[in-house]
Amino acid sequence: MESETVDALSVLKTVANETNTPITHIGIAMGHKRTYANTVISKGAIPRCDTMARMLNVCGYGLYAMPMDTAPQDAIQITND
Repeated sequence: MESETVDALSVLKTVANETNTPITHIGIAMGHKRTYANTVISKGAIPRCDTMARMLNVCGYGLYAMPMDTAPQDAIQITND
């Protein structure tokens, strides 16, 4: 897979789908109401890095900062566009 650039909420939806993690489970696992992640997604809010990291961690993914030229080819670059 070639590296791609997408917005944070698209990444969250993709990761949740790929790991068969219900979006409602993300909020519950983070100690919020089951509607938490859906609300964030539906409002189009851009989560803070620590929030995004916690959401991705629920799905077994991590959020990393690294030099662009060392990112794995299959990495997904998150933008705020």
